Amino acid sequence: MKLAFEGVLKPPVGKRQSWGVGVPILGVFSQGRTRADALKAIVSAVREAAGDRKLKVSSQLLDGTTFALFATDSQRIMSFMLAQQRSSVGLTVRAASKKLGSNSPNTFGRYESGWAQASLEKLVQLVGSVSDQRFFLIKLV
Repeated sequence: MKLAFEGVLKPPVGKRQSWGVGVPILGVFSQGRTRADALKAIVSAVREAAGDRKLKVSSQLLDGTTFALFATDSQRIMSFMLAQQRSSVGLTVRAASKKLGSNSPNTFGRYESGWAQASLEKLVQLVGSVSDQRFFLIKLV
């Protein structure tokens, strides 16, 4: 069993000559001239956005418009996801910690930096504190 993030592919439409590709929960998007190029581009874009060019990331096409993005270092990619979720809503680490109900200003930061590993229950709590989404979807493929 592997941890994967769902990604989406958008085929060229009209005058647009490239495939759009993204992993919404990571807030990372790219494009490529072909579907294969787009999948290579998103892998590179995730490494770049995570600030770790050595991060081993791969993708697997699930159907015509959906793919799975895998990372061998699940702790690193989860930390990156938390940072992206927090920054996408404009919160500081201190503000995110406060929204968690913590008295310590660094609570969220410990998980975001990878110093602490989150259980599934804690991960849902962390993402919930910085997201306006109603639920955190996990599915087996």
